Amino acid sequence: MNFAIIYNVRFWKLEKTEKELIKDLTTIKAEDIKSLSMLRDCHSLSADIVAEVLKKGIENGGSVKGNKRGVVPLLGYFIHHEAHHRGNILLTLKLCGFKLNDELKYGIWEWNKI
Repeated sequence: MNFAIIYNVRFWKLEKTEKELIKDLTTIKAEDIKSLSMLRDCHSLSADIVAEVLKKGIENGGSVKGNKRGVVPLLGYFIHHEAHHRGNILLTLKLCGFKLNDELKYGIWEWNKI
């Protein structure tokens, strides 16, 4: 469910900034059947759109339609929200007995590998 929430929040934020870019997308509802490929596709599509909105914001002097504080706080919001859910996902896996390897636990901090 955390992956669906991450996508839905992206969708709702994008709906306020660039509604035209998400016209073919919809939110994921609780009753929807979810699969890894569906979630992967949703995240890939929305990540590309978020990147486009951020790029436009930078090119527009930091201004983002529908977000009065601009591009930096919008990016910060996305990072904060997704980091929160990443933590929830890792905790859930750990509590369910899933063995977390070092890449899962610490890979996010391997900035030199990006």
